[in-house]
Amino acid sequence: MKLIVYVVFVPFLVLLGFWTATRYGMIFGYPFWLIASIIMAFPIASVLAAPFGTFFLPGDRYSRPLPMYSVPESLRKQDRIPEAMAKYREIAEKYPKEVKPWVQMVRLAHLELKDRTLADELYEEGIQTLKKEKAREELRRMHKAIISMRQEALTAEDRTSVHYRSDAADG
Repeated sequence: MKLIVYVVFVPFLVLLGFWTATRYGMIFGYPFWLIASIIMAFPIASVLAAPFGTFFLPGDRYSRPLPMYSVPESLRKQDRIPEAMAKYREIAEKYPKEVKPWVQMVRLAHLELKDRTLADELYEEGIQTLKKEKAREELRRMHKAIISMRQEALTAEDRTSVHYRSDAADG
């Protein structure tokens, strides 16, 4: 129906407006042109505005809500590490394309639980689960960074054995 209006009726109104304007005077052709322009305004405006409309209303919509990282992060801050790991595991299962839950689980296993075996198992599982090479590369990069953080981190015993100049002068 719209096609008939745009292809047949609008040109008919324009031509009728020209015929009326030439026959009876310009003032009598304006109503036909006005009606034709009102009918054509929306399609023309939508075609012209479509590229600019994506700035305000992007076409990429999420088909489901984004993962909620606040729950496991809150649990981690409360030193409830096993519960945080379980929540990160849930996120990893619900959102298999996400890298962050795998990185956080590896981080928790390395730095908080100090269990390198578990961390390596989680890393390998993450590498197998993630489909995109870019995501796997990010997990590899973060795994290396976490390992280097653990090697450089001082333990509680190391921190107490550090002597500062004032301590060395007294002793």
